[in-house]
Amino acid sequence: MAQKSSDGRIKKFLSDNSELIGWVIFGVLIISIYQFSSRFGVMLLNGEFAEWCNKLLPSLQDFITLTLSVIVEAVPFLILGIIISALIRYFLSSKDVFKMLPKNTFLRRITLSMIGLILPVCECGNVPIARSLIANGLKPADVISFLFAAPILNPITIISTMTAFSFDTRMVWWRIIFALIIVQITAFIISFFKEDSVINPEFEKLCHSHNHDSKLSNLFSSSRNEFWQLFTMLALGASIAAATQIFVPRFIINAVGGDIFLSVISMITLSFIISICSSIDAFFALAYVRNFTTGSILSFLLFGPMIDIKMITLLKTTFRWKFIATITLIVFILSLIVGLGVNLYVR
Repeated sequence: MAQKSSDGRIKKFLSDNSELIGWVIFGVLIISIYQFSSRFGVMLLNGEFAEWCNKLLPSLQDFITLTLSVIVEAVPFLILGIIISALIRYFLSSKDVFKMLPKNTFLRRITLSMIGLILPVCECGNVPIARSLIANGLKPADVISFLFAAPILNPITIISTMTAFSFDTRMVWWRIIFALIIVQITAFIISFFKEDSVINPEFEKLCHSHNHDSKLSNLFSSSRNEFWQLFTMLALGASIAAATQIFVPRFIINAVGGDIFLSVISMITLSFIISICSSIDAFFALAYVRNFTTGSILSFLLFGPMIDIKMITLLKTTFRWKFIATITLIVFILSLIVGLGVNLYVR
């Protein structure tokens, strides 16, 4: 009650003094422009502005290139995922979905994780499929079993990992086995969460409005809206990831490559930042094999497909922020433990 009354007083103050606040903001803006304009004039006269532009333009070009590369790489999978999602909603009812899955909780989640073997879709394309599964009545823990495992267990990712690490086949098996372990532990932990504390209220309303709607015209309309919603969040995530890559110095990450603990932390951080598609991340990780520990490379291959910047922005369309933060922490801790364990094993 105290919190509500406090919020009410704040809203009332802002409403009653909106004109005064507007004038204050306008004054601050004018003063800022005046101060900057004098500095801008000095920069023009001294040639500093041209020098600043010459330094900025390459970074801006890199930012645009990286952003577009992530978007171009992810959009085909996003479209494929939405098509599969639409087919699930059109041909399968909630009862059909449950009939196809084992009754036993553990076997059901393992089955959902293994679905990735027949779906050549990366993490971006799996989000709309996961949304469709939730709309059909599956629990968040069951859906997470699919969502986090499928990007690693899909055939394209397995083949690319085998090709990249042909000199060390252990990496392929470690990636598959530890991915399943991490996903199942994560699903078990979040199974204790109440569903109303997990699902985004806006998506919950969408589920109720479209759950029993099987008309093709309405299905096309909802799929189109879902694409634009997910594409917007994908573009935002790609932009943030690109900006972070440009402004975080690589020498900081490379400096800790030989340390058993710090190397794992740095590679997990790198996988979160670059937001690269799981189907090609093994080739990216290959570039760090000489300078980084084996466990850190494995942690990179485990954490990135499950949690990265673009994935978090996509998850926000379906889940609450608190839930996203929780599963991020769980996957981070488990990936860290795996990386440290492998480092100690191969010493």
